[in-house]
Amino acid sequence: MNREKILVLVPCYNCEPQIGRVLKQLAGVRAGLVHEVLVLDNGSKDDTVDAACRAAKQISHIAVTVGRNKANYNLGGSHKTAFAYARANGFTHVAVLHGDDQGNIADLIPILETGRHRSQDACLGARFMAGSKLRGYSWFRIFGNHVFNVLFTIGTLRSV
Repeated sequence: MNREKILVLVPCYNCEPQIGRVLKQLAGVRAGLVHEVLVLDNGSKDDTVDAACRAAKQISHIAVTVGRNKANYNLGGSHKTAFAYARANGFTHVAVLHGDDQGNIADLIPILETGRHRSQDACLGARFMAGSKLRGYSWFRIFGNHVFNVLFTIGTLRSV
């Protein structure tokens, strides 16, 4: 019997326009593969929480919890909050899908379905990895990331 229990964390800050698209991705995930989605708002100034609650109603086969940090804990603080939630609720794995629609859960599903995640302590995706596709990421941010990569490469004398 598989006792695996997977939580998908969706950290968000001012993601009202994107959060519905992010949660819609989960509608195609096979029932039982992911056990819960935790949308964790980090003190957004827009209506991210309301938009997440509306979108969550469209997902019937996965439990969706929408929560809000008491203060803006930044992304790292949201991760810590989610890890504490996962531990307290018996989750064995946590996957992170950012609320600003920069990732796609479909990239992770084959790894979960084949069980390849079970042999690793961590599995990280990167939007600038070879072969990755940048969805929902503006051309200006892409350009800025490349500029900073060049500057840091020059500054550290190592490829970044």
